[in-house]
Amino acid sequence: MEFRKLINTLKFSYKFKEDLPKKFIDLVFIQSNGATEILVDTIRQSVDNPPEIEITKNTTLEVSIAIIGVSIALMNSGRSGFVTASQGKKIEKICREYLKKDFGYKSKKNNLINEKLDEYIEAYNKSWSQKTNPFNAPAGILILEILGEKNIHIAMGPDGNLSYLTHQMVMDQLMLMMIEPNKIWKL
Repeated sequence: MEFRKLINTLKFSYKFKEDLPKKFIDLVFIQSNGATEILVDTIRQSVDNPPEIEITKNTTLEVSIAIIGVSIALMNSGRSGFVTASQGKKIEKICREYLKKDFGYKSKKNNLINEKLDEYIEAYNKSWSQKTNPFNAPAGILILEILGEKNIHIAMGPDGNLSYLTHQMVMDQLMLMMIEPNKIWKL
């Protein structure tokens, strides 16, 4: 595995262009409509008496941010298998710049996107440091954002914690949604 990572690092250093992070972001945004529908269906299937969950632009944006944030956290940790931690930091910087200038969001929305990215990155790192599944906390945040505070009780178990089934299913979906966009780093 280390030899493969070394070879990919050399290829990455040689072939890296700023447009790779842009392609990554574009791919996440293109896939986010379908990914959001899958997540909403996953949540509906995992709870009793599911509410009607409306898929809005904000919900789709949240799913995109979750995928990007967790991907960046994985790359920054150096555990992605495709890039080193220093390359991950460079990718993060370019991704944030691209989101800021090329999507036409106003300053307030850009600040919110960056805050949400930081939240997912922190959640990933916190889960990793606690030696739990690193997708644990990001999946919890995503469930809360999709359901909203008024409906979060639906995904709670009798003990007051997040339903294990719902949480596990969303964690699994989040991991699967990251696979395709992150293949872009395999040079």
